[in-house]
Amino acid sequence: MAASAADTGIIRQETVPAIAMSDYAKDVLVDADWVEARLDEFQSDDPAHRLVEVDVDTEAYDSGHAPGAIGFNWETDLQDQTNRDVLTKADFEALNGGHGISEDSTVVLYGDNSNWFAAYTYWQYKYYGHDDVKLLDGGREYWVENDYPLTEEVPEFPETTYTADEPDESIRAYRGDVDEAIDAGVPLVDVRSPEEYSGEILAPPGLQETAQRGGHIPGARNISWAAVTDDDGTFKTKQELEELYADVLAEGDDEIGTVPVDVRERLQEHCEQFAGTHPDISLECAIQGEPVAPLQDPALFDIPVENIIENAVVHNDTTDPQVRISARRDDSTVRVRVEDNGPEIPDVELDVLKTGSESALQHGSSIGLWLAYWSVRTAGGSIAFETCEGGNTVTLEFPAAERPA
Repeated sequence: MAASAADTGIIRQETVPAIAMSDYAKDVLVDADWVEARLDEFQSDDPAHRLVEVDVDTEAYDSGHAPGAIGFNWETDLQDQTNRDVLTKADFEALNGGHGISEDSTVVLYGDNSNWFAAYTYWQYKYYGHDDVKLLDGGREYWVENDYPLTEEVPEFPETTYTADEPDESIRAYRGDVDEAIDAGVPLVDVRSPEEYSGEILAPPGLQETAQRGGHIPGARNISWAAVTDDDGTFKTKQELEELYADVLAEGDDEIGTVPVDVRERLQEHCEQFAGTHPDISLECAIQGEPVAPLQDPALFDIPVENIIENAVVHNDTTDPQVRISARRDDSTVRVRVEDNGPEIPDVELDVLKTGSESALQHGSSIGLWLAYWSVRTAGGSIAFETCEGGNTVTLEFPAAERPA
């Protein structure tokens, strides 16, 4: 029924009977023929397959949708109704469980405007760790305009118990992340329309939710959603996308990961700084063995190390305050440890690290630990806390660069 797309890497039902990885879409895109061939499965009470429509036009679903498709309203179903945020883990679990979706379901998403909000929903599924989620290439328009089956019947499926993972903060950027990205020269892409990018309008026509200010983030490039899709709503070919993003990718190759960091030298500088500002603290800096190999991003090393040392020094109110900083390198990891004999780090601050986010009430007291957490995660490393009445131990691990020849 649909035209051939042999050069796009999209899954075709007639050539690939089971799900297979496309050559550039990472097993994300399925085509309309693939979905049509499985409509019986999408309409079954068995939660193995679920089809979900998410539209910009929240009334489009009621006018007709693919058989078996569940309708999610992006305004009321897919964002927190109190805070300007995505769904909480509990609400995401309730939404899916209430519609007969399990964490093991193959979920296929589609929607209008070439999958605008379907793609947002895809991200939210991945944010909560759903493994098997896909996009119908071309979205609602492609399905309707190419005469695939439609119905106005709203499916009702048996409820399930959906168990989500903890949020994957590695795929979410907060305001602080953007600030750091600007400082580090990380390429930014604005996918809104050229009119929104320039500040001419605050939102696409028909949407009541607008940007708070016109314009775009300094340095961001504008590659709109419309620019990456063809007239029929399907994504452009791999070659076309590579050409579209070539300049942005070149910026990334030129500007990211080119400045090595001498960990030994950096730690000694931090120790000397805090020893000078807090002479009452017994501060030891121990780097054993041969010099530690460099990291690639100085900011992502300095921010967590400085904040963790500061937390250990400033909050140590014992009569004999002591802080010990050590570092060593394994074959592929640089490990920095900060130990102190001060009071336990409060649970309210550690909760920020467990959840991967902070509330307005936590912001003032835990911003240092949050910055440390974000920086280490962004650098591809990890952070661990051990607290007890006798003090705290914080271990930072970073990927190590190759040893110099």
